[in-house]
Amino acid sequence: MEFQSRNMQEQEEIRKMLLSECEQCRVHSDQQPRNDKLIAHWGAMLLQLAVITEDVPGKHELLKDSRAKLQRAIDINPNCITPDGQLCLFHLANAFYMTYIFEEDDAQAEKYLQKCTQLVQKGRKKDPKNTVMLNQIKDAPLQRDECLKAAKRFQGKTKEGQQLELVKMGQEKCEHLEAMLAARPDDAGVLKQYGSQLLELSLLTESHDVLGAREDVVKAMHMLKKSSELHKDQQCLTMLSLATNAVAMLEEDAGTAHALLQQARKSFSQAISLEENAEQLALMLMQFRDMYATNYQWREQHPKHALKMPIDVVPADLASLPPTESTWPELLASSPPPAKAAEGEGSPGAGKRAKKGAKKENGGKAGEAKKGAEGGSSKARSLGAPTESNGKATKTPAQDGEA
Repeated sequence: MEFQSRNMQEQEEIRKMLLSECEQCRVHSDQQPRNDKLIAHWGAMLLQLAVITEDVPGKHELLKDSRAKLQRAIDINPNCITPDGQLCLFHLANAFYMTYIFEEDDAQAEKYLQKCTQLVQKGRKKDPKNTVMLNQIKDAPLQRDECLKAAKRFQGKTKEGQQLELVKMGQEKCEHLEAMLAARPDDAGVLKQYGSQLLELSLLTESHDVLGAREDVVKAMHMLKKSSELHKDQQCLTMLSLATNAVAMLEEDAGTAHALLQQARKSFSQAISLEENAEQLALMLMQFRDMYATNYQWREQHPKHALKMPIDVVPADLASLPPTESTWPELLASSPPPAKAAEGEGSPGAGKRAKKGAKKENGGKAGEAKKGAEGGSSKARSLGAPTESNGKATKTPAQDGEA
């Protein structure tokens, strides 16, 4: 299938990029054995490789190597910061969390989770605002159970077979959540889970079942919207932005699509307003800026109606942020003074807070462990929507003290 081929190609490109980064780190570390940031970066890249590696024994080897590199960086500098702006302690905690997820022996797995918890507690003493892994740890047993079941279902199957198994698993989860929702129709948590699962399922089936995928993503948008109305949750608002963007990209009518794109930015704007961590805020603001490129992407996908899609001007405070690898050149081109943003859209948290840490990129997170377990690959980038992790490798620090 076309989708499966594209998925595998993207995974292979990311894998090659990460391997190249690791090799550069190896070469530079021979010359700078005490460069804690360099070694931490190496460990973080190995962790990202583990996330996308489907072979469980191979995943364990990468995680072991990652833990060793990250611990070495911390031994050199207990306050070591990785190029994405996070304490190395959190990356090491993430490595132990992933090891816990894929460890079949329950007693050994529990030791890995205890180590992960200790590292998170130690890291939060240095950075109290970093709460990324707290919910992950709380739901750890459930996630481990799901991942181990998924690994067993994938065993012995080809990549195409695994992709089909993913779809089947997604459908089973949706059926389970739909039954839960029937009993608790106003449960914001169940609505959020159901919407997120529908969105994930639509991404898996978009190439061979267009109508089914469209129906799922529209339903996901409504579930997530209702959940966010019941309870303001940053993750839910981010997923709502993703789903709304996806619906907009499928919409043939330029006016309707434009309104949906504005609504997607409004949802992500609300998600940004709930962010307290400076580095994560800076990343989200750059993602918010890049969302304005979705208008161009819609034009590319709908050439017959391209000229009917308005191009929204990027607010000046967002346009002044540093570009990323995914930033469209058109967004940074000279333009007249920005028009007033759509109501509720704007650029929350911009100004001084937007500048702080704006040059830092986000690395792998605990939430990626589950994606790696299921062999899935988010297509959020193709929809121009915000993602929790952009999957791109960061530059290798070449000198001591450089990020």
